[in-house]
Amino acid sequence: MTTESAADWRPIFAALANDDMRRVYSEVVLERAPIVDPTVQQSARTRRAVEALRRVGLIEEEDGVLVARSDPFSSALRARAHDKPDGIGRFVRDGRIVQYPARPSDRMELLRWVADQALEEGETLSEQAVNARLSAFHDDSAALRRYLVDAGLVDRDRAGSAYKRMPKVCAKEEATVSRHVVRAERSAKYWVISIDGVVRTQAKREREIEVMARDWLALMNEREPESFELEIDVTHARAAGGRCSR
Repeated sequence: MTTESAADWRPIFAALANDDMRRVYSEVVLERAPIVDPTVQQSARTRRAVEALRRVGLIEEEDGVLVARSDPFSSALRARAHDKPDGIGRFVRDGRIVQYPARPSDRMELLRWVADQALEEGETLSEQAVNARLSAFHDDSAALRRYLVDAGLVDRDRAGSAYKRMPKVCAKEEATVSRHVVRAERSAKYWVISIDGVVRTQAKREREIEVMARDWLALMNEREPESFELEIDVTHARAAGGRCSR
């Protein structure tokens, strides 16, 4: 059996899906000679099963005895492991998004890829034009457009009619402390976090507001979370009243 066929799981599955081949293979695994019925028909079926199992490499003959081989299974598993995509390839097929990542870093990497492919840096487009370009990447272009805005990769004007690709951040720039205003307001279930006037992320608990804000800024700017100076303004539920800054 060739290396290519050894790494292919399909012939193995096809062989073991056949009743005769599965029976013969089990007899070989249990170190029992294949049972050959006295009828010519059954004997022919058994011989054909033995030959087919040999072709796919599941059995072989050693000193006149049929023995089972385990390497076709391990070869097929190794081949599948090597074929496993990495990076955004885990979420993209034929240039289109098939699944949005759960991990924030993976999601940001995917959205950056879309923004780089669909929009030129500094380019301003109408909502209709942005949707037309994003439709090449996902059927729900409106949702993808919102994700890009939320990630800070695309800026939307106040009227919500024009969209601009934000400049790319150079990772090699000197890491100086930058200042940002963070505002958090309690909704029904979450803290809604705005950074510099734009809603960016959420937190479940008040103590997580600063962490989530720093993590978002770190992902966007490719810098350490502690390299930002934050002015945090927290607004509690209206019923409780009050606002506190830190």
